[in-house]
Amino acid sequence: MLALGLWGTVAQAHATGQTWYLVQPMVRDKLIEPLTRHYAKVLPQYLDGKVVLKNTGKINAPERVRASLDDERADSTVALMSPLFYDRIREDEEARKTSDKTLFLLLMAKRPWCLATTHDVQPRNQAGMTKWLNSLRRPVRLGLVSLRGMPAVWVQAVERKTGLDWVTTDFFNNVDQGMVSLQAGDQDFLLDSCAEINRMRAQQAGGPGRDKIQLLITDQKELGRDSTSFAQWKLPAPAPSWVAWFVSSKMPEARRQQMARALHAVSMREDTQALVREMGKEPVSWTVQGSQQYFENWLRDWKSVSNWMNNLPDMGHAPPGPYIP
Repeated sequence: MLALGLWGTVAQAHATGQTWYLVQPMVRDKLIEPLTRHYAKVLPQYLDGKVVLKNTGKINAPERVRASLDDERADSTVALMSPLFYDRIREDEEARKTSDKTLFLLLMAKRPWCLATTHDVQPRNQAGMTKWLNSLRRPVRLGLVSLRGMPAVWVQAVERKTGLDWVTTDFFNNVDQGMVSLQAGDQDFLLDSCAEINRMRAQQAGGPGRDKIQLLITDQKELGRDSTSFAQWKLPAPAPSWVAWFVSSKMPEARRQQMARALHAVSMREDTQALVREMGKEPVSWTVQGSQQYFENWLRDWKSVSNWMNNLPDMGHAPPGPYIP
């Protein structure tokens, strides 16, 4: 358990050396905090100093993280964020035109997407999906992780692909309610990380409606039984999600490199990669430079797709056709 004090708990102390602070602000923490605690415990083996879990709280978390990366400890603080969280921080920095920036340091893991449903779509191909969606004679109802970022772009893309209206419900702050809503028939689909959907399905094993939940589509490397990929349904696939470590530009370059090397060493450990898999994510084994190149490519592609979708003309709903990436 994390202590409730502002600065959290000391993971391991040395008589001398630097004090480092780890921040984990994400609301959806059941599959994240075990990883954060693991890093805090192991990191001191690769750093000269002690590591402290810094508790920012979950209310107004982006503002608290921004403050953590801007206070007197900013040159020693590392924050773990997802794309949705980072996007809010980046937008705020651009709006404020601040000279201090939040910098990517190292990717921890990828988070594949899954699409769950209670409907037995037959045949299990694009024709079967199109026939069922058209038979609804109403907007398609989709529960999803957020109305921001890549999930929002995916909704726009799938609307153009299917030629139908999709009505969305945001379950970001209550992930379990998304599964309840799906089981109750209030949603046709639920789009979320595979880790969260599999966690919720496991929790409800044996409960009412459990057998109706199908993991219909996934982009995880190892497909679940009876599940298929977005490509097999000829639907646009959401850009990959991830969790990664970030720092403030206030942290000196030499210190950033030191922390990056230490985080990378922890990431390469067998016990770390086993825990990442246990938490439903995909470990990565890239170098620090390879990780940074991946993020730069992701950010470039995300900006390009986002700008393209935001500038599409309002042409109503065209008949289903090929998705143009």
